[in-house]
Amino acid sequence: MKQLLPRTFCATHCGVALSLFLAYSVICSQSEALESGDRKVRDAVAAAEKAYGEVDFAGVYSTSCPGLSIGNADVEQTVRLHVLCGISAAALGKDDEAKQHFIVALAIQPDLRLDRDLSPKIRGPYLEAQGRWGSSPERLSVRALGAGLRKELSLKVVDPARLASRIEVRFRDPGQSIYKPMILETKPLLTIVPTMAQKQSGFEYYARLVDEHNNALIELGSEAEPLEFSAVRPVLAATPSVPSAEGSKDNPTNPKRSYWLPLTLTLGGVASTAVGVYFNVRREDSAHQWNGAACEQPGQTRIQQCSSVNSDRVHAERAAIGFYAGGAALLVGGVTTWLLSGSSEKRDSHAQSTFSKLNCGVLPASIECEGSF
Repeated sequence: MKQLLPRTFCATHCGVALSLFLAYSVICSQSEALESGDRKVRDAVAAAEKAYGEVDFAGVYSTSCPGLSIGNADVEQTVRLHVLCGISAAALGKDDEAKQHFIVALAIQPDLRLDRDLSPKIRGPYLEAQGRWGSSPERLSVRALGAGLRKELSLKVVDPARLASRIEVRFRDPGQSIYKPMILETKPLLTIVPTMAQKQSGFEYYARLVDEHNNALIELGSEAEPLEFSAVRPVLAATPSVPSAEGSKDNPTNPKRSYWLPLTLTLGGVASTAVGVYFNVRREDSAHQWNGAACEQPGQTRIQQCSSVNSDRVHAERAAIGFYAGGAALLVGGVTTWLLSGSSEKRDSHAQSTFSKLNCGVLPASIECEGSF
């Protein structure tokens, strides 16, 4: 006699299997649609380039402009399709449409230049688009801002011409190869709060602004070279130790004063002053020659007779002043360092006596502390 499974068991497991199958089918269909879209975009760019090489502007227009509606073009394909569509639209007398395409192309690629062989009829809308961006203080951009104490991912979006329809942000955990997408509306400032697990482990991400057809306008990072959101470092707890009367070897209560820095500064000041004395002596010798009888021959001015002597005098005088000033600064620095090192020892000992408890969390861009004193 066969043993039948309970209906609840069959219904539950069959439902789970059906859900997994449907999810897998959706993922596969989306992947196939994306690959199909990419292939169609590549074919549209190739057809438009071929027509452009044959100076068939009607053919360029009929292939490049619909190619933008296919969607899923990368940044390079988006720029090229807008340029080809703008050129062909201008050639066919559609100046306003051509100008709009050039505005998008110049927003993505500000250094875009057209062929100089193109006629003024075609270059006119392009120059108007250049003038539109020339009067704008900002260009299309997206950049990540530094994380604050709460470890949020903030993205600043600049879109003065309102070209972007949304922003796509894709994440993946460390060591993973598959990105998880997040679609957001474009706003001047977007804040994404990671989960606790993401804060602890960190993650990789990249973002891109896309138009209404999902064509990429500008990217922050890329799938091959993503940006990194660093993990939050563990909180460091610092507890005071009770020092012995004489202090320990690793953490002495009264460390000895370091003589190297003040001694180095002082010796440097003395050496610089000595060099200044040398150049001062050279300056005096040159001055004696300049004022001597050798530079007073009749028929010529003193500067014509002894220009080299005067040049040596000027150079020696400037060098002496420079080395004197440097020596004085080094000597003052040495004395100041010596005095400050003594006062810092007193401050350190006072801080150790009043310190009670301090907990600090070190973040990439800041330090968060709490404690009692």
